[in-house]
Parts: sequence; structure tokens; C-alpha cells
Amino acid sequence: MPFLRQLWRTLARRGRDHEMVEEMKLHVELQTERNRARGIANAEARDAALREFGNVAAWQERAREARPGLWLENLVRDLADAGNSLCRSPGWATAVTATLAVGMGIALFSLDVSPPDVLRREPYPDADRLYLIGSSNPQVSLPARYNFIFSAEFARYQTQASAFEQFAAVRLGMANARFGETPVPAETRLLSSGCLPTFGVTCALGRPFAPGEYGAGHDQVVLLSHQFWSDHFGSDPGVIGQTLVLDEQACTIVGVLPAGQKWPFYFHADVYRPMPPIERDPAVPIGMPLFVIGKLKSGLTPQQGASDLARVLAQDLPVELAPYLGGSRPYLLPLRDWHAPARIDGVIPTAGLLLWMMAVLNAVNLVLARLAVRQREWSIRLALGATWWRVARLCAIEAILPVVAAGAMAAAAVGWLFPVVETAITARESAMGGGLDGLKAIGAGGL
Repeated sequence: MPFLRQLWRTLARRGRDHEMVEEMKLHVELQTERNRARGIANAEARDAALREFGNVAAWQERAREARPGLWLENLVRDLADAGNSLCRSPGWATAVTATLAVGMGIALFSLDVSPPDVLRREPYPDADRLYLIGSSNPQVSLPARYNFIFSAEFARYQTQASAFEQFAAVRLGMANARFGETPVPAETRLLSSGCLPTFGVTCALGRPFAPGEYGAGHDQVVLLSHQFWSDHFGSDPGVIGQTLVLDEQACTIVGVLPAGQKWPFYFHADVYRPMPPIERDPAVPIGMPLFVIGKLKSGLTPQQGASDLARVLAQDLPVELAPYLGGSRPYLLPLRDWHAPARIDGVIPTAGLLLWMMAVLNAVNLVLARLAVRQREWSIRLALGATWWRVARLCAIEAILPVVAAGAMAAAAVGWLFPVVETAITARESAMGGGLDGLKAIGAGGL
């Protein structure tokens, strides 16, 4: 344990320093006695002994440098000296730390909330080939472009589109979930068979949906989000196989998703069910609204994908769908742009980094001003035997300590604030995406 032994020696430095001072005093006293023996007066004898011995502080520094493990001893001493110096100037230390903490906090937060494509790729396989499928249709009372399609469109795309490897569709919903005596509201999503493989979703417990469970009459199975499982089942690993009643329909829990599972906009939910085959309802010809993401085949462009979807819509369109889909023009929106509009992709992180740079410049100005004020102190230290290296090292440590404190404060603040903001954003997404009444009214004939 050489490190522990060296640490113990460093902590015992005060005792050794005291011994060294006493030994040097003894040398001076012996020389003083020799001077007296040569007939020099008492006062002059001591002064002559001190002149002959030299700078006591310098000899002490040389003696310390000869000790083994000097770096650790110097580090402990410099940290203590720097801490004492900062404590004597609390206003300056607070100003520098606060300035850097605010700048670092803003920069870290801006990088956390920036669009994923700015600093990292989307967390899905082949994310650059994933596109939201939307539509524009002047024949319906909707915005010029809307980021969803109807189930009648999706059914045609699934069977006839040739430019896509697979589609991931989701239908939004709410349900009363009951697994005991007390029902709780649960946000639900019906997932098409392509959802889980498109986004690379696996299960922390249990299994994903089996292919046969997307068939009619076999969809009474559910996957739970990790948060819902933790909040309402106490993270019980024995939940697999238990029954969850959704709006009085008994479903079997077959899996639990991992914590922090990444989903696109509107795909987050508490409970997931397989989407059964789409059947045409004469009362609602175009069906319900769905959010659909398509995975383009490798080598194809978004324009080719949109043209392929337009071809599918125009080809042999049933008469009952013509009033609704006859003028529909599909378009593709990159998944990253659906998360955050492209025009602001770099604004948030750039602004955060600029503010951080301004904070650093302000902190540097404060450090330089403090160094200028302390010139007299440095001169005294040098006169007393300190080396230029020791003074420079002390200045560096005094500058680094506020940086470390500011970094810790910024990380703690962002670590607390980011989940709060993320929860607020998720709640807003739910409120927007599950503006289900409006979307259901559209699907039920509100055109």
C-alpha cells in the first residue's frame, strides 16, 4: 500500500516541518555561539549567523523538495493555500463560480434539449431512411399539411407501396386500466406489426408481440412502459402473464419495455397493444387517423417515396373514398425534422455555447484582475523564498477550484432540471397527440 503510506506521510507533514524548523534554529544558535566565541557582540553574532545560514524559507523549500512523494505533499499544501485564499475573498470566488456555473448550465442544458441530429444520430436503426408520412388535401377541412394519414390510406400503402421496406403506424388512445380493484387512466397506443422492428424495440422483461398477435381476435396482449410497470406494479418481475383489464377487456401482459425507451413524437404511452388488421367501416370510409413512419428502401430518395405513395392513392381508388382521398397529396418528412423543425436545428446549441463562451471570458477577466491586484503578495512570497513555479501553481489551482465547483453546480442543476422539462414536454406531447377527441371526430366524419 505505497500510496496510503505516502498519504500518511503527507498528512504528518506538520510534525516533520516542526522538526525541520527546530533543526535550523539549532544550526543558527550553534553558529551564534561560535561567533560569540570569536568576540562578536551578542546582537551582531546572531545577525551574522543568520546571514551565513541564508534564507530560512528557501532552505525549507529545498528540504521539502528532497522528500519522496513531493507531488502529493505539494498538491495538499497548494489546495489548502488556495482554499484559504478563496475564503479570504468570498465575493470574488462567488462571482467567478456563479458566472461559470450559469454559462456551463446553459450550455449543458442546450446540448441536452437540442435536436438529436445536431450532436448524435437518432437512436433507431437506419434512422436516415425513416420518414413521417403526411398528407395535404384541399378537399378536407384540415390544415394545408397534416402529419397523419387515415387508416384507409395506410391499408393501401401497406399492400401496394413498393418504395418502402416497412411501415410503423400508431393509433392514439386512452383507457381505464384495472389490475386490481382501482382503475387508473392509461395512455394507450395500438402498434402496427412494423413498429417494434423499425425502432429496434426490445423488452426488458418478457417478449415483444408475436406475429400472430396482430391478427383479429388474437390482440388481447399488452406491453407495459417501464414507468407504468414501476409506478403501478412496483417493478414486480412476476408481472409477465398477469391480466390487465383495459376498458373491461382482459389482456395478458407479455412484456415490459426498457427504462428510457426512445420513441418518436406521439408514440410514447403507458400501455401498448398490437394493431389488428384494418377493416373498412361503411359508416367511416376513411377510418381513423394514424401516425405512420415509413422506412425507405436503400438508395431511394424521399421524392421517389412520395411519388410511389401518390401512385398507390390514385390507382383504382374506391368510389366511397374518392370524396375524401381523391385530392390527397402524400409527402415525406424526415423523422429528425418531425422532432424539431430543421430551421432551428442548430440555434439552441449554438446559443448555449455562445453564452458559455461569454461566461468564460467574464471569468477570465475576473481572474486577471485578481492577479493584478495581488502583485505585491507575489513579490513578498518570492522574497520569502517561494519559487516562480510554486507561485504559478498556486495561481492555477485558485483558478481551477471555482471551475470545478461551477461544473459540479451546473451538472447538478441540469440533472435536476432536465427531467422536469422532459416531463413537461412529454405531457405537452400527450396533450397534443392525444388531442384524440378532435382526431376521432375527423375520422368519424368531421370533414
